[in-house]
Amino acid sequence: MTRLAQIDAATLPGELRGAFEAADPRGKMMLTPTAHAPALMGALHHFADVLGEHGTIAARLVEMLRLRIAFHNQ
Repeated sequence: MTRLAQIDAATLPGELRGAFEAADPRGKMMLTPTAHAPALMGALHHFADVLGEHGTIAARLVEMLRLRIAFHNQ
């Protein structure tokens, strides 16, 4: 399995650097694939934030969907 290189937070733009540095180890692991392309990282995380704030599906239902998808991906 290919492993991604560690991200040097100093190479990220300001807002993304702050988010990366503030993340816990699991959060950094989740951010690493997109952190190699900072423009993509910013766009995807902005989209996720907007979707989370203005989505029409209740948070409880979203979590139930995640669990169901995880079950089928086993």
